[in-house]
This record gives sequence, C-alpha cells and structure tokens, in this order.
Amino acid sequence: MRVVLDTSVIVSALRSRHGTSNRLLAVAYSRTFNILATPALFLEYEEVIAREEHRAVHGMTPALMRDFLIGLAGIIEPVRIFY
Repeated sequence: MRVVLDTSVIVSALRSRHGTSNRLLAVAYSRTFNILATPALFLEYEEVIAREEHRAVHGMTPALMRDFLIGLAGIIEPVRIFY
C-alpha cells in the first residue's frame, strides 16, 4: 500500500505518543506501507514541525528534529510531479 501523509498527521504523531497518528507513523517505519511525498511536501513537514508552538509540545531539539527528518526521508518514496 502507498499513502501520502498530511502534515497534520506528522505533527500529531510528534505531539502525542498515544494517538493514532503516532501509531500510524510507527507502522510506517516497520515498512508495512510506503509513504509517498514530493520534495515540497517534505519541506512542509520540516517547516511545520519546527514551529515554536509545536516545539513547545514535542520538545525536540534541533538535532533531534534533524535526526527524525533524516529517518523519515529514509522511508519515504519520493514522487516527482509532472504537469
């Protein structure tokens, strides 16, 4: 199965370890399904999780956010858009 995760799913997964979004992301890391993303969507993930209101909740340092994003990039299937 191939899915596109909205940015809100990524943010929710980081903000709460007990929610469905976090479980979905954990399952994605087990390679049960493939996450698809364009470079623009991945940059949106990066920008949004770094916002102060989210950092105050998830508590990740810039180094941990970088490591998370590197791990996420490693399981994402990149998608090119053709117009």
